[in-house]
Amino acid sequence: MRNILIDSELMTDILNTAFNKGLDFQTFEGSLQDEAVIYTDDIRIIKGSPRSKYIILKEEYLNPWSRAVKVIFTVSDKRVDKFIEEREVHNEY
Repeated sequence: MRNILIDSELMTDILNTAFNKGLDFQTFEGSLQDEAVIYTDDIRIIKGSPRSKYIILKEEYLNPWSRAVKVIFTVSDKRVDKFIEEREVHNEY
């Protein structure tokens, strides 16, 4: 598993690429930055990235006024299920 930090503009580009390739994804409202899970089916949508079953785009705290997006490449169903469950519980309040 490899993690990198990106800005919101690159996150938008990644989601647009996933959409254009017909990949499924879910988005979740974050505090300053939205989050997402992309179901990649082992299709590389980021040049030079490792093959993965999922890409998680997770809000990463930098300071009280700004966030970055952590890109997590994973094959773990459990990790994705936990990420989604945490977002759904958070959005219920």
